[in-house]
Amino acid sequence: MAIKNPDFVKTALDRFGPKRIVVGIDAKSGFVATEGWLKTSSVDYLTLAKEMETKGVELFVYTDVDRDGTLTGPNFEHYKRLIEHLSTAKVIASGGIADLSDLVRLKSIGVAGAIVGKAYYNNTISLADLKQFEGE
Repeated sequence: MAIKNPDFVKTALDRFGPKRIVVGIDAKSGFVATEGWLKTSSVDYLTLAKEMETKGVELFVYTDVDRDGTLTGPNFEHYKRLIEHLSTAKVIASGGIADLSDLVRLKSIGVAGAIVGKAYYNNTISLADLKQFEGE
């Protein structure tokens, strides 16, 4: 919706408030993917994030779809650039997380949180690991 109808996002923010709206940005090779990742737009992820932030978005979930489900590690460079590009909005990382060292590195970049999926299912990150990491 953020790409197809940015005014919808603004309306949702006005109606529900920025604490209740999270915008997901899925990207292939840095360009926003839509239609369940079947289409790739000509809009890069940084441009969309900045546009949405100016509308009032405070939280993004960013997924590099080239890394999602691969356990090859997140696209750290994308997260670093995204965080540098945004003024106040926070970012949750999604895609490619393989082990606890990925979470440590994402945290050092400034990512606010992470979605751990396949790493948990494949037992490369356990609940005990996550509890220990949470305490750091």
